[in-house]
Amino acid sequence: MDVGGSIRIYDFASMSLIYKLTSEDRINQICFSPDNIRFYDLRGSYCNIWEPNCLIRLADAASEQQSSDADSGEDSFWSDTEDSHSTSISFPVSEGHVDSKPAITAFEPGRKSHEPIAHANEDGSINIYDTLGKKKHEIGKTMFKMTVEHLAWNSKHDRLAYSLPNGAITVLSVTLDAGAQTSVLTNKIYSEKRSPTDRGRTSQLLFDPTGTRLLVYGSKQCQLLSMPDGAVLAERSVVEDAGSAKWLQHPFDSDRLLCFTEQTIAVLTWQNLKQETILSLDLPKADGALAPTIDAILDSHDQRLLLLRTVTMHLNRPQYGFAVLSTDYLRPSTTANISASPDPPPTIRPLVLPRSLVSAAAHAVGILPDGRLVFLDRRLWVCSTAILAPPPPSFIQAAAGPRKLPEAVVGQEVARHFFLPHDWVTAQGLRLCRLLRDGGFLCPSKGEVAVMKGDLVRDW
Repeated sequence: MDVGGSIRIYDFASMSLIYKLTSEDRINQICFSPDNIRFYDLRGSYCNIWEPNCLIRLADAASEQQSSDADSGEDSFWSDTEDSHSTSISFPVSEGHVDSKPAITAFEPGRKSHEPIAHANEDGSINIYDTLGKKKHEIGKTMFKMTVEHLAWNSKHDRLAYSLPNGAITVLSVTLDAGAQTSVLTNKIYSEKRSPTDRGRTSQLLFDPTGTRLLVYGSKQCQLLSMPDGAVLAERSVVEDAGSAKWLQHPFDSDRLLCFTEQTIAVLTWQNLKQETILSLDLPKADGALAPTIDAILDSHDQRLLLLRTVTMHLNRPQYGFAVLSTDYLRPSTTANISASPDPPPTIRPLVLPRSLVSAAAHAVGILPDGRLVFLDRRLWVCSTAILAPPPPSFIQAAAGPRKLPEAVVGQEVARHFFLPHDWVTAQGLRLCRLLRDGGFLCPSKGEVAVMKGDLVRDW
């Protein structure tokens, strides 16, 4: 550190600069955490805690190096990096500033790059980025700077819903006025001062395809609200062990939606949330590990496949993975036969992916319309590889006697498209990355949303 308040971190082996934190405040003392992924500084009467990504990368690299001997017998998944474990690890110099913008807490894009992007920041601001005019518009700020936790667009992108930590939701009508200077016009069409006590804290919002119904999934109850009057059309109690359920519009039927838990997939109607079909879901787990839960349903623009991000707690720390599901069992003709059958519900299992792909993909992001899986590798390269679901079986796998697990057909080549600078993103920001239908890649970075396009874009 220097007298001006700046902190520099060097790699001891090469004495090369890997991180710089710029500040104008005088620093009294500095020290590292025992695990070397954080450092602390004293400025006056305040203690600041910093966790630069370069230290996390170095810790991850050291962990990978320790396990490289065990993995040396495996076939390499990369065609051009056969000796990746034998090369020295180096990181570009990254720089941080104390006066950074408030971090993004939630953001919701459209499905294509020309549609507006909504995002909320830690200071309670709600913003819309006009992707055509390339301009950000602040459309509101919450009372007492409460953090917006969830955002949801309707399919026409003229209604935006958001929820607060107290569970209350607000719905805005949104119009982009494309005049000489593009402006965003908003009007509050529904608002709750506080969440109904019987619904609890909101964990997901989802519009139906018409935009006239809004699903509000709370910690105690799931409600279907009519818009814009807010009338309760249907309610479902939330079972304690299903509190982490995730909801998704049905890929084949606009009148239905899906509810995912770690053990089931339920098909319900948008009219009254009536459950029509339930399927068993079997997410594999490692030996001795806890059963994984579903952290998020990621963007899949291929109707044949669904992409789930899973999380497992290990030593009180979350470990994230992903699972790819075939949608063959979700086709209306198939679910109708399942509902009419007296047999136990079929068991849906993820496609079996090569171990080399699973270990190479640090963060799954989405699936493109041509079936390519897009992911970030451990060095933050945006990569893609083709995944084709196996042909649908001529039988239904009953829970009592499953046959062979479905194996995916995975392309032999992995394409590296572009990389994210190491200090652009945090661990939370990586989990917020989104993939658009036309190949646009969105990444929260330092209070803004970066919109990137590379050679992910193809003519479908």
